Amino acid sequence: METNKKGKDSSLQKKSKYICDVCNKSFKQKYSLKNHRLTHTEEKPFVCEVCTRCFHTVRDLKKHHIIHTDRKQHKCEVCEKGFANKYSLKQHNRVHTGERPYKCEVCDKRFGDVSSLHKHNLVHTGERPFICDICDRGFRQSTNLKEHYQIHTGEKQHHLCEICNKNFSRVSALNRHLLIHVGEKPYSCTMCNKQFTRKDNFDNHFIIHTGERPYVCEICNKRFNNPNSVKKHSLTHVLKIYTCETCNRTFKKLSDYKKHRLSHSEVQIKPEKDSS
Repeated sequence: METNKKGKDSSLQKKSKYICDVCNKSFKQKYSLKNHRLTHTEEKPFVCEVCTRCFHTVRDLKKHHIIHTDRKQHKCEVCEKGFANKYSLKQHNRVHTGERPYKCEVCDKRFGDVSSLHKHNLVHTGERPFICDICDRGFRQSTNLKEHYQIHTGEKQHHLCEICNKNFSRVSALNRHLLIHVGEKPYSCTMCNKQFTRKDNFDNHFIIHTGERPYVCEICNKRFNNPNSVKKHSLTHVLKIYTCETCNRTFKKLSDYKKHRLSHSEVQIKPEKDSS
């Protein structure tokens, strides 16, 4: 009887799950699913009475209200930055400690918070849950979809730096830029004490100490410790290769090829036609 009861309970639990038809994320309550569905649309029904900024959920609006009330009770002991709750402070502390407890099971790349890991996982799955309802193009993040919409609407948001008048299409980009003017470098390496203005630069630097090589060439599977190196390497697979007709030695640059041809003194160099 007890086994049957457990079976019934588990089946009821399964039935109680509400699944999002866009990204397959499941929820125990219908209300939670309803709130989540708003993240896949442009609808933001919850408006801040102070600055009229709009939000998908009541929870996001409440979080935002803290900006206006300045109730940031939890202070970082290192940089004195304030946070609304202990969880946000704990996440922030990882900037100073370099701790990255969340690991990708596919490529072993590590992250300081769960949301960054979830975003990264989409790279491996190829999943693009945010779909443009005009051209059906898919995106991994809602912010990318919003930016894409500007192509169809002809609108382009401008966020202006009041110090140097530089324009940015995103608020996050403007906020990163402002750190240059104030000289703040919140991301500190615990291994060598080097400090960084941007998190992506800090992440790329930290890999030097760990020996991690998370960036893989899609053609030959060679691994690199930063994205710029893999991009530079990838060009070797697509660039024109110049082959010496005398000894079959190959060169990536035309100038190196010409210099080499001079080593075969008996060969007259024909002028190269510019293919472009």
